Amino acid sequence: MMMWLLAIIFVGLLGVLIFLSGYFSSQKKTRDQFLKELANLLGGKLEPIADLDNSYRISFNFENHDFTFDDIEEKGFTVTINKALLKVSTPTKFNLTFIEQEEKATMRSSIVLASQIEEENVSAVAKVNLPKSLKGLKVSTNDPLLANRLLDDSKVANIFSGFKNLDVRGYPSVSLKIVDGIISLEFGLLATFRPSLTELRSHIAQLENYLDILLFLVEKLKKLSSLSR
Repeated sequence: MMMWLLAIIFVGLLGVLIFLSGYFSSQKKTRDQFLKELANLLGGKLEPIADLDNSYRISFNFENHDFTFDDIEEKGFTVTINKALLKVSTPTKFNLTFIEQEEKATMRSSIVLASQIEEENVSAVAKVNLPKSLKGLKVSTNDPLLANRLLDDSKVANIFSGFKNLDVRGYPSVSLKIVDGIISLEFGLLATFRPSLTELRSHIAQLENYLDILLFLVEKLKKLSSLSR
């Protein structure tokens, strides 16, 4: 009797393991499956990016705003990595990016070309007051007044600091930036990156949270940029 009971328990456990194995393997989407599913979910158009190899763009409209989601392949000397960029435009030419502290950045300044320096968005003279959560970074902007108004909002400050990352050298960066009025959120492939492309591929519905965040910033910039200077 005991042997029969053990056999039944064993068969039951084996069945559960087989089910779970099939379930979790089904959750692992390929890149193509993910992009097609995402395009269908967003009602967007999936197409290759003309000037980039093995890279794709989904163009779609969400809450009456035009977005793009770019899934980009970057080839290094030894490895190939993927990243993604979620972008939306604002009715401004505002720039706001966060980079390494100046003393760290200057260590590599000797290899920067003069043309790159001219094109770089250099920090304006007026001081931008960074919240404590973004200390340790250098801010670059073309409108310090608007930057201060924006970062003075605790929700906005928390959004930017929530996308703060450390690279392999231990240097901080922020995966959310605004360049020429275009808000861009980068998804890194590593599970520890904020936000993570790997996590998004497993939980595709999470993209709506990021869309809501970018829409909030669009409306905030509209409101602040309309204020008299």
